[in-house]
Amino acid sequence: MSSRQLDEIEEEKSDKHLAEVLGISYDDLSQLNYDFYPDESKGGFISGYLILFSDSSPQKILRKIKGIDDNNTVYLSHAIFRN
Repeated sequence: MSSRQLDEIEEEKSDKHLAEVLGISYDDLSQLNYDFYPDESKGGFISGYLILFSDSSPQKILRKIKGIDDNNTVYLSHAIFRN
């Protein structure tokens, strides 16, 4: 298996976990446009992550997301990504 294939498998695994945390399906997540940012202190400590969903994302799916705010943003604790 190539390095590229392994990267794709890891990315899919990570996306499936993210979808589960957000309370949506992997298929729903794949239809969304979003940016993922670390919520970092001035000292460089990452306390969590912000996911900003584009306004062009399907509203039907956005409404399903746990914890989404009026700005189409979700805050996630860094702890959800620990194995």
